[in-house]
Amino acid sequence: MAPQPITLNYLEPLHFRPVVMPVRTFEELYRLLLEVPKSKHGAPGIGVHLRDQEGNVLSIGLTEGGWLVLFDDAKHTLMAFSVGDRNAVGEITVRFHQQEQLPRRHLLPVEDALQAVRCWLETGKLSDTVTWEMQPY
Repeated sequence: MAPQPITLNYLEPLHFRPVVMPVRTFEELYRLLLEVPKSKHGAPGIGVHLRDQEGNVLSIGLTEGGWLVLFDDAKHTLMAFSVGDRNAVGEITVRFHQQEQLPRRHLLPVEDALQAVRCWLETGKLSDTVTWEMQPY
């Protein structure tokens, strides 16, 4: 169970309508994360945001090649990007609120990304099992 209410939001890929909903458990979030990409209709990867009550945001890029996880603290002092394969070249396209090109090195296997999401949802902390690239604002 999440220690506090978390809000999930993303743009519905076909009509770009905002979707906002509360998430209370990892199991509920897991089902939603598997459903969102089914509606993409040929669009690039889809980005979703999880926001806690303090304003911290965990963003997840759902792509066919893996998922990427980004953390933005509420004070906007630090961003953390997941790192999968440091040697990966090229970029991937993910639509968060706008289409963004992100380095492919940030992709994780889905199972690893899910573990990172679960850790943050349940503890509010970044997972120690994922390598993070920290970038100050």
